[in-house]
Amino acid sequence: MRHLFMKNSVKFIILIIITRMGLNFANSEEMNIWPQFRGPNSSGVAEGVSPPIHFGPGNNELWHLPLNSGHSSPCISGDSLFVTTFNESNKELGVVCISITTGKKQWEQIVQAKEIESGHPSFNPASSSPTTDGDRVIAYFGSYGLLCFDINGEKLWEVKMPLTKSFAGNATSPAIYDNR
Repeated sequence: MRHLFMKNSVKFIILIIITRMGLNFANSEEMNIWPQFRGPNSSGVAEGVSPPIHFGPGNNELWHLPLNSGHSSPCISGDSLFVTTFNESNKELGVVCISITTGKKQWEQIVQAKEIESGHPSFNPASSSPTTDGDRVIAYFGSYGLLCFDINGEKLWEVKMPLTKSFAGNATSPAIYDNR
């Protein structure tokens, strides 16, 4: 039960922080994209942004959106925030696009995993962060493979891969380099 609470709490807190920072992002041309795990320079630092010190339900919250569980960091392009999710009851892996401004789900694409990789008790198959170049969103699931969607949620391609095997579970996040 504690792990379920933590998984959902982490996703909730990430969305609060990102949405609170979202208004500052929208006003800063250099911050309208957070394309990958740890940001534009892989440093995890958002230059020129002052996130709130105190936040939580009803405190510096712009919006709230219930999602399936996941451990991925969000990536951002313009007004779109992307995260990966996992529904344990039916082995569904998802990529979700959310409007930073409104908090509304723009689209969600779901794939069904035949088998879920094993991992640490706190592990979640939606641990890999998606990445975007502003035109495409790429997500990786160790229980499925690589998925690529256009910015509107249409699947462009997928590469199914063998189930990963590791003690703790996979959290490899894809990166886009030189338009590949």
